[in-house]
Amino acid sequence: ARKALTEAIAERPEPRGELDRLAERLNGIQIELDRRSRELKAIDLRLAEIAREHGPRRRAQAERILKLRRRRRGMPSHWLNAGELTLLADKYGDARGARLQLERLRRHLAEGDWITDPAVLVVRDR
Repeated sequence: ARKALTEAIAERPEPRGELDRLAERLNGIQIELDRRSRELKAIDLRLAEIAREHGPRRRAQAERILKLRRRRRGMPSHWLNAGELTLLADKYGDARGARLQLERLRRHLAEGDWITDPAVLVVRDR
């Protein structure tokens, strides 16, 4: 019994050392876990801040897209034809050019800048 007790006492520092190493490792893991938890909280706060800042703009953009889609559905199909659009692009360049041409035509009509030949009026009245 004394021999077993002596052997047990002799082996005791080894398990205690292993226990200490495991405790240190566990402590390191806990420190890393705390650090990562803080990082995740910071990321969550930043995401919430971004959502608050950009939420209204995103909703407004979504509304604009839906409005454009509704307008497009109401257009005649030939307006959306790729060939027709190419012809318009060749003629006016872009939307700005088309708007300028529209404004010129409106201005001409408002100023009375059109043909007033009596012969034209007679042909029209026939």
